This record gives sequence, structure tokens and C-alpha cells, in this order.
Amino acid sequence: MKTKTIALVLFMLASSASFSLAADAETKARADYEAAKKAAKEAEAAVAPIKLAMQKADKEYADAKNIANAKRQKATEAKNLAGEPGVKELKQAEANVPA
Repeated sequence: MKTKTIALVLFMLASSASFSLAADAETKARADYEAAKKAAKEAEAAVAPIKLAMQKADKEYADAKNIANAKRQKATEAKNLAGEPGVKELKQAEANVPA
């Protein structure tokens, strides 16, 4: 009988120890999860100003590109008017004017 009682007590002690280990593991996992969640929120907060700066830079780039394209087109038109195509166009316009 003593052997059965000792075995039962040992079994109960081992069971309570494994439950304690499981609870500790769950507590650690929960703490790790909360830490990761906090780190993710901090990272998102740090990214927001960078995202706004990039959007502003993209808009400024697009505006500068449009201005450059317009100036390039105007320069090409001026070159064409000053060069041979412009001379031909001027002669044709003069020929079309009634005398």
C-alpha cells in the first residue's frame, strides 16, 4: 500500500510540475507576443513620416519632370522654327498671304 501511495504522490508532483512549466511557457510566449506587437507599432509609427516624405518627393519629381518636358518641347519648337523647317514654314506662310 505504501508503494502505491508513494507512486501516487510522485505522479501528482510530476503532473503539477508539468502544469507549472506549461503555464510558464504560456506566460513567456504571451510576453514575447506583446513585445513583438509593441515593436511593430513603433515601427509603423516610424515609417509614417518617411512615407509622407517619399510621397512629397514623388510629387515634386513629377512636377519637375513635367516642367522639364514642357521646356524641352518649347526648345525643340524654337530650334525647328529657327532652322530649316522654320524657314520652309515661313516661306509657305508668306506664299499664302494675299498680296
